[in-house]
Amino acid sequence: SRRWQIERPGSEGLELANCLPRECLLGTDSGLMGFTAIAKPEWAERMGYDRFGLYAELLVKDVRFRLRWIPPGRFAMGDAEEDDCPVHEVTISEGFWLAETQTTQGLWDAVMEKRGTIISERVVKRRISNPSQFEGKDRPVDSVRWEECREFCRALGELVPELEFSLPTEAQWEYACRAGTTSRFNNGSDDVEAMKELGWFDEDLEKGETHPVRQKLPNAWGLYDQHGNVWEWCLDWYWAYETEAQVDPIGPKEGQYRVLRGGAFWYGARHCRSASRLGFDPACRLLSFGFRLAAGRELKSKSGSGALGLWAKGAAAPGLRDEAFTHSPRRGAEQPVWASAIQEDRYGVLVTAEIGGVAFEFRRIRKGNFQMGSPAGEAGRYDDKGAIHEVELTRDFWLAASPVTQAQWVAVMGENPSCYKGELRPVENVSWKDCREYVQRLNERLPGLNAGLPTEAQWEYACRAGTTSRFNNGSDDDEALKELGWYDENSGNETHEVKQKQPNQWGLYDMHGNVLEWCRDWYGKYDGAKQVDPTGPKEGRSRVLRGGAYWRLARLCRSAFRRWYDPAIRNRYIGFRLAAGLEPFEEKTGAERSGVAQRGTRDED
Repeated sequence: SRRWQIERPGSEGLELANCLPRECLLGTDSGLMGFTAIAKPEWAERMGYDRFGLYAELLVKDVRFRLRWIPPGRFAMGDAEEDDCPVHEVTISEGFWLAETQTTQGLWDAVMEKRGTIISERVVKRRISNPSQFEGKDRPVDSVRWEECREFCRALGELVPELEFSLPTEAQWEYACRAGTTSRFNNGSDDVEAMKELGWFDEDLEKGETHPVRQKLPNAWGLYDQHGNVWEWCLDWYWAYETEAQVDPIGPKEGQYRVLRGGAFWYGARHCRSASRLGFDPACRLLSFGFRLAAGRELKSKSGSGALGLWAKGAAAPGLRDEAFTHSPRRGAEQPVWASAIQEDRYGVLVTAEIGGVAFEFRRIRKGNFQMGSPAGEAGRYDDKGAIHEVELTRDFWLAASPVTQAQWVAVMGENPSCYKGELRPVENVSWKDCREYVQRLNERLPGLNAGLPTEAQWEYACRAGTTSRFNNGSDDDEALKELGWYDENSGNETHEVKQKQPNQWGLYDMHGNVLEWCRDWYGKYDGAKQVDPTGPKEGRSRVLRGGAYWRLARLCRSAFRRWYDPAIRNRYIGFRLAAGLEPFEEKTGAERSGVAQRGTRDED
C-alpha cells in the first residue's frame, strides 16, 4: 500500500503550530492519521511530538538543542551487582525536561562566550574557553568540573529566563535512562554486544576518544548517549543507597564527592550500565567528564528536594494523541513471516496479521528482568505465603495489544460463545481448553506464528512495563484505574470494546479489568527464589488467570493480582490474550491431577 509522509525540511517529527480545528484527521488510501495542535511555550523555538514523545527545541545564538519531556513515574533504582547500590523503589513525582543529548561544545561556546571565570570572590573578565580535549562542535564538552556545569546552567538561565536549568538528580538521570527497562542497558538487553548499538565504550573503538552525539540508537524516550561517550555529572553528593522507597531523592545535604553517571568512551561496558555510578571530587577535571541538562522549575518536595519538575503530579502532556504518530520501524525490526504489516510508534514495534479481513495486532516485548508479585505493604494485597521474587525472561516474544475480540474469535472458530455481544468486545465465556483449541487452529492458519497463552510471568512482566506500582501507569491510587480499565465503578456491569482506555508504556490495552485472562501455567504458590523463564508447576488442578474483570473491585485488578480456576470452566468474565513467537508447548501426560479442581475461592498476589 502507498505510504504518505508529511514533514518540514530538517524536521524529524510532526509539528502543528496553528491547527484549526484543534484536532483533525488526514485520510489516506491506507487509513486515517490523527493530528492535534500543541501549545508552544514562549521559551521554545519549536515544539513537536514524535515516536518518542513530546519535545521542545531552543535556539541559543545559532545553536539549536532539544529537550525531551520525561513524565512522572516510579521505577526500581540500583543494581544488585554493586554493594552500595541496593535495588529500591523510587518515585519521580513530577515530570521534567531533559536534554536529548549530552551538552555539546557548540552549545557550550554559544552560552559561555562572554562568561567570566570565577576565581575566589572576584571575576576575571575573560571568556571561559572550551575545556575539551577532543574538539568538535557536535562532540560532547569534556574535561569540565561540576561547578563549571552549574555555572553553565546559570548562564543559560539568563538567556532563557522562563526556565530554570540544572544538572539532573541521580534518580532523574537513571529513571530517564531506563525509560521503563529493568535490564543492564536501556534497549532491554543484558548482553554486552547490545552496548555497541547504544554508545561509545572501550571495546567499540580503535582509539580512545569522544564522538559526536546522536550517532548511536536512542532509548524509548528519545535520549541519546546515556551509555558511554562521557560520564555525566549529576546534582547529588555521592552516597550509599538506602533500601527503603524514596520520593524525589537528592542525596545527602553534604559530602566529599559528586555523582557521575553513564560511563565513558574508555570504560568497559560494565561501567556503562544504566545503574553504574561514580563519585568524584567536584573540582576534578578529567577528559571523560561531561554533563546533560535538566530543565523546569524547582520542585519543593516533602524530602526537601531541589529537583526540577514542570507540571503537576500525574499530569500528562495535554491534547496529544499517542496513536497518531507512527512510522516505519528502525533497523533491526524485521517483519515476521506471518505478519502482513509492521510499524513503530512511541510504544515500540507493532505488527499486524490478518485472517479473513480481521486484524490481529501484536507488540514486541523485549526480554528482561522484573520483580514479580506484590510487596507486603501494597494496599489491597492478599497474603499468599510467598515472597515477591526476581524473574528473568531470556527471550523476546510478541503479545497481543488487546484481549482476543469476538471478531478475532469468529474469524478462526466460526461461532461466538460470548454473553455480551460486540465484534470489538473481548470474547468471553471461554474455558482454558477452548483457548487451547483456538490457538491450535490459529497456528494452522498462520504458519510460523507459534501462538499460545502467555505464561503468568510473561503476562505480569508485560503488564507492568517497567513499573512497580499497583497499576501500570505508575500509580497506587484506585482512582487511576478509571483511566486504564473497566471495573466495578465504571463498567456498568458489562464488558466494553477493547482499546477504549489508556495503554501501558509498551502499548498494551486492557491489562487491568474488562475480562480475566487465562495464562498457560498451572496454579502454584511462589517460593521467593529467583526464577528464569518460569512456567509454573508441572501439574495441577487449576490454571492461572490475570488482570481482573469488569465487575471486580480495583484491588482485584492490580498488576500482581492472580486468580485460578478449573481449566474446563466457562464464565462471562473470562477471556484471554494471545502471545506469539513462543517455544512449542507440550502438555505432559498425566499433568492434570485427579480430584476436585480449585475454583479460585481465594485471590492472591
